[in-house]
Formats: sequence, C-alpha cells, structure tokens
Amino acid sequence: MINSPLVCGSDLVPTFTPTPPAHFGYGRELAMLAKLYQDTMKFSGQGDSLTSKLLIFYDTCDRADVPPEAFTKAFPTMLKGPALEYYYHGLNSITGAPKELIIHNIVTKMLLQFENDELHRAALTNWNFRTLQSIQSKESDKTIFQYFELLVTQIRELRHKILESMRNKDIVFNKLIQACQGSPSCSIALALSPPSLENAVVSIRSCIVNYEFAHPTQTFYVDRTFRNSSNRGPRYGGSSGGRPTERQQISGQKPRIQG
Repeated sequence: MINSPLVCGSDLVPTFTPTPPAHFGYGRELAMLAKLYQDTMKFSGQGDSLTSKLLIFYDTCDRADVPPEAFTKAFPTMLKGPALEYYYHGLNSITGAPKELIIHNIVTKMLLQFENDELHRAALTNWNFRTLQSIQSKESDKTIFQYFELLVTQIRELRHKILESMRNKDIVFNKLIQACQGSPSCSIALALSPPSLENAVVSIRSCIVNYEFAHPTQTFYVDRTFRNSSNRGPRYGGSSGGRPTERQQISGQKPRIQG
C-alpha cells in the first residue's frame, strides 16, 4: 500500500513510500482465485480477447477477495499458452514500484502485444465476412438454431477484438441483422424490425424455431443413417442381405436376397 500521494521528481519518474500490507503474501486469496479460475476463463493470446479476459480477471479477483495491491501477483493466474510465455519472457517489471503501477504497466504492455492495430484489422475482416450462411457453409451437422447460436457467440467474441470505437451496441446490433439477411429462416423476424440487440436475438430465435418446425429436414438424418449402416458391413446388415436399409425403405427398392 502507499501512504502518500505519488510525487513526480525532476526526471518525471514517480517517487513513492511503500508500506507493508496488513498481511504478507495474500496466499489464501490467491489460492481461492486459482481455484475459481477455469481454463476457458484464461487468456492465451491465440485469437482470444485480452480486454474480455481482463473483465473476467477483475470480477474473479473480487469474488476471491484479492485486493488491488495483489493484482500483480494474481495476474499470471489468468494466462496460459503464448500469453503466459510472453509474461515470463517478454515483460520487464519495475522492481520496487508500487503494486498499482506494476499491474498498470503489465496490462499496458500486454494490450500493445496482443491487441495492436494489425490484430484489430484481422478481426475486422473476420467480422465483416461473418454471416449465418458462411457458418452453415463450413459445417453440415447442426440445425439452423444451432448455427444461429454459434453466430451470436462468434459476434460477441469478435466484438472485443475489433477497434474499441466499434464495440457499441448499435454496431453489434446492425452486424447481427446484416449477418442474418438472406436466410429464409430469419426473414420474418427481420421484417418486424426488432428495436434492440436483445430483442433481435430473441425474435430471430423464435422465428428459426417456427421455421424448423414448418420445414422439418429429414435428408440429413436419412443419409447419415444410410452411411452408417453401409459402413458396418455384413455383421450389422450393411450392404448384404437382411433388413432393408433406410434408403431402400424410402425409395421402395426391394432388398437383395442372397441365394
């Protein structure tokens, strides 16, 4: 802790008079923080958002009763992979500085390393091309509802990676509407012009559920069943005689009988 305001000397380097904390180490609080932290909450530096992970870090520190003066000791808890490697090998902490200044420097350098202009531009390109149809074209084993949930998740994640000036709700709202345009399953919800991002998500979900109920898709299930049975071989009644396959039942083709 600091018992007096920071004073800038003639060389503009802050001077301070640190005092010992009420208790040393904060071992109990840091242990609780480590216990609360799950792997998915940590920042890896591999495409995830440091800004988003910092919000999780500060909230988790609060729940673990980790005070601000212990944030420097706690910070590695939120890291993994390349980010943790950079922390240990790419950062230079200020020996003897107040804890508040050290954590400030660490966060600033981490942001410069992992959320620079180049990464913002790459995220913006990904943001611009992210649509419901683009997600559907990459995967073929989900329902439209599941595709939409994946779209919402990806938009929320990308929101923290693009330029900070573009992270407001209006831009995210417009992106969601644009990403769903051209999909028949969303057309009714979009025509109703939902007033907000939250209302749009609820309205599109409801519209997709009704659309899937009115347009049940059987092709994927039948083809998958046929492929599975074909790959099983004679033991499971695949391509040899026995029970007719799903495709034979649908087409009316009689099963081949072995003589």
